[in-house]
Amino acid sequence: MGSGVHSCTRSAPLQTRRAAAAYGGAITYVRRSTMARKLRIHVAGGLYHVILRGNNRQPIFHDDKDRYRLEDLIEEGSSRFHYQLLGYCWMGNHIHAAVQVGKVPLSSAIQNLSFRYAGYFNWRYQRVGHLFQGRFKAILIDSDSYLLQLVRYIHMNPVRAQLVDTPDAWAWSSHRAYVGEIAAPPWLDTAPVLARFSDRPQRARKAYRTFMGMPEKMMSPLDFERGNQKVPILGDELFAHRMERKAFRDAPAMEQFSAEEIVNAVCLAAGMSGEGICTSRRADALHARMAAAHLVLTRSDRNLTALARMMARDPSTLSRAAMRYEASEAAQEVAGRALAVLANARMHA
Repeated sequence: MGSGVHSCTRSAPLQTRRAAAAYGGAITYVRRSTMARKLRIHVAGGLYHVILRGNNRQPIFHDDKDRYRLEDLIEEGSSRFHYQLLGYCWMGNHIHAAVQVGKVPLSSAIQNLSFRYAGYFNWRYQRVGHLFQGRFKAILIDSDSYLLQLVRYIHMNPVRAQLVDTPDAWAWSSHRAYVGEIAAPPWLDTAPVLARFSDRPQRARKAYRTFMGMPEKMMSPLDFERGNQKVPILGDELFAHRMERKAFRDAPAMEQFSAEEIVNAVCLAAGMSGEGICTSRRADALHARMAAAHLVLTRSDRNLTALARMMARDPSTLSRAAMRYEASEAAQEVAGRALAVLANARMHA
């Protein structure tokens, strides 16, 4: 094509193809419903309950090697994206984590983690397709009120699922690090929770054990998985209002990319060629165009007219695609994967 759009499977910039190859070469897309859902906000220093589920409840781990690989990626990502886990539990087909972020938005960290782990998983088991169910869940937690309950909720997951009788019997959670049976990995910080019990480590661990044996507070599990506000927040209205204002005030300046970089990354994220994304009438091509239009508007100094020339499409058509982006989970999934490709391409440039 003479529009400047590359055939993304062969002619994308070398650093972009290297970034994709670094994660197993497996970049997939997901089709999902177009129901609108709660918006996610980023608060620097915020505590989030993160949930990643396997698609159709399929396993995301087959053995301990898979779990160790996830933890290796978390160790790398926590250093790069400046986040820390305060608690975690790896179940068979989903994971729970209490994640405290820095200035880097949580979405950048979790998209990178899920992108890289899915690439490893697909490579190891010679499979294709999406591993995770839609985008991850993330509930912003009022740590003053709910930190202890959240960590207990996470650690009690295998008990509630009737896989074990006590959290001590589940090897793949942070519970054993809290009671001192194993050393905490560098990406796990137990201090904020244990400090709530005592400033003396032994007393704190003993009090934590007592706390874990107490009846759980009458709170629906859905509160920890959906929040109790109009946005995904678990806290009272005053906390929600403060966090929304803080998120607006602290919103970081986003890295910008050229329109050509965006289109090439979207091609890789959607597993399509440049010609396919421009001309196909299939649903996956429509989602890819929505993602490209949205990213050009929000992450580029170019406009939709320039994108329309590149893609040989009418600007008004791309404008409508951009407006439909917020209602399309499939388009947002493509955009998230494209941003991961772009970020890793810049890192390897």
